[in-house]
Amino acid sequence: MLIDSQNNQYILTKPRDSTIPRADHHFIKDIVTIGMLSLPCGWLCTTIGLPTMFGYIICGVLLGPSGLNSIKSIVQVETLGEFGVFFTLFLVGLEFSPEKLRKVWRISLQGPCYMTLLMIAFGLWWGHLLRIRPTQSVFISTCLSLSSTPLVSRFLVGSARGDKEGR
Repeated sequence: MLIDSQNNQYILTKPRDSTIPRADHHFIKDIVTIGMLSLPCGWLCTTIGLPTMFGYIICGVLLGPSGLNSIKSIVQVETLGEFGVFFTLFLVGLEFSPEKLRKVWRISLQGPCYMTLLMIAFGLWWGHLLRIRPTQSVFISTCLSLSSTPLVSRFLVGSARGDKEGR
């Protein structure tokens, strides 16, 4: 068994008898807990007119280290979450057609660049107010601008504003 600096445990050996089914009970409990809380959070956000993804984010905050800290298999859940982001971006990509992209290619390239620069400018301003080094402010601002892309894309597609914004 390998234990890293954050006390995550990794099993490096295979059991002697590989015919015996083995289950990671912590991981299964974590997935069930996430499912049981994310469904009501997503439903609540949908009923008040917010995108479902906001409910999922609230669920993550509640169950994660900054909330109840009830997730034990952090590495496995993070890996599963990365697949979720990949599939979200894949679903957003399914909504676009090459013809629509040809019509809005200029704004599709300029918009994110301007938004990233605007986010960096705001980050530098806030960093100056909070006495944070400019390199750290730029790094955090860039990460925030890139991390919001799947959420904003999904929100625009879900609210049927994607077509209006491109015209």
